[in-house]
Amino acid sequence: MTMTWTGPAALHSDLVAELMRRLRAAHPQARLVELFTEAAVEVIILARGTEKPEVKLASRRGACLRVLEKGGGTLWGSSRLNPGELRLAAGRLGPTGKPGSGDAGTPEMTEVGERVRLAWAERTSEAARESAARPGISRSAVLFRGLVRWSTVTSEERPTTGQVVVRLALGVSCFAAGQGPARQEIHVHELMGHSFVSSGGSCLNLENEPTWANQVGRIARATADRAATWTGATGAPHGRMPVVIAGPAGTALIHEACGHGLEADVVVRGGSPFAGQYGQGVADSVVTIVDDPTLGGGYGSYDFDDEGVQARRVVLVEEGRLVAFLGDFRTAPNLPGARVGNARRASFLELPLPRMSNTFLLPGPTRQEDMIASLRKGLFVEALGSGRIDSLTGRFDVDVARGRVIRSGTLGEPVTGARLSGSGPELLRSIRAVGSDLGLGPGRCSKEGSVLEVMGGGPSVLIEEMEVAGR
Repeated sequence: MTMTWTGPAALHSDLVAELMRRLRAAHPQARLVELFTEAAVEVIILARGTEKPEVKLASRRGACLRVLEKGGGTLWGSSRLNPGELRLAAGRLGPTGKPGSGDAGTPEMTEVGERVRLAWAERTSEAARESAARPGISRSAVLFRGLVRWSTVTSEERPTTGQVVVRLALGVSCFAAGQGPARQEIHVHELMGHSFVSSGGSCLNLENEPTWANQVGRIARATADRAATWTGATGAPHGRMPVVIAGPAGTALIHEACGHGLEADVVVRGGSPFAGQYGQGVADSVVTIVDDPTLGGGYGSYDFDDEGVQARRVVLVEEGRLVAFLGDFRTAPNLPGARVGNARRASFLELPLPRMSNTFLLPGPTRQEDMIASLRKGLFVEALGSGRIDSLTGRFDVDVARGRVIRSGTLGEPVTGARLSGSGPELLRSIRAVGSDLGLGPGRCSKEGSVLEVMGGGPSVLIEEMEVAGR
């Protein structure tokens, strides 16, 4: 077994081969024995107005050894990247794991973190200053998050795979005091995310930057101006009515209310509203949903998942029919339609789970303005705010941060304070038109306490009817 990968997550090939032999000798009947190594450094910069930004640098480094038993059980343990500790960990795996503390990091990791900080500290501060200075803004904040992650996976079924992923995200939040009858504070949030992935050696090029990297000032000003122009919003309508949701606004609904129910582990344990519906129609024929970790620049992209499987695009719902689930080595044998290649973990201290990457509806043939023109009355949703989404049942109650009344096929006055209620399966079945536009946005997804970077969204959609509660 030859390892060509280098970097702070790499182990010598002889040690890797020895650990694999030890695991197999101790568990001769196991379905899978695996070694995962990781090194990561994260930089977080928070700037508020003209205040001095807060900066946090954190790093982690270690390994996870895992055995999948034929009966379905999992034995595992984690360790620092120390030969003696790794050999010890290989002989004492258990069903609950034996987490190690991990290493503090290496000089290479520290240098990478400092380079990321230097590249983004001033940009983050600039965005905060620019947004705070705009007329009508009561407060603003800008958050930058940068993650550089090296990882390798070794199993008996495939040679060692390795990759380095750089994920960058910048969020601008602006608040303006409401001036209309509703008098509700207006919050406008703009979030950009991008990733660079390399699986060729230890290649790490921090000179790569997203297209928006040098436009943060302009983005911050535009975000603030949108907040200031929305202060005359009125109270929202209520009742069941047609709703047009702009592409980026539907990110959370598709991801949380629908996507988690398509993850194989949720289905296998009976917690998904889509259980038992493989091969059946779950939406109108205009609806196709994909999960694509190969998407160039996608915030949730990767070349290999955390079980070492080559990334590939998975069509989950095709023309309204449920045709696949996101799976991993543990769940795929137990669920028809489950695809391997979707195993992700937040760190070496956790086991991999089936997780989304970049999940979205594919665009359709209908223009957003034609959806609006087709309605006698309804609600147009430009942005969603906070709310409650049960990712297992798909039930949701979500605030409309910014919307407009639809009257006689045209957009009317701005509204705020509305709340949308429903469920993911109901939402899919109620989609009657899919837009030709496409809006994707980055996010951070939590599942069983494990937080990962993802991207979601889709085109604008026309929902035949939704429950709208006004305030």
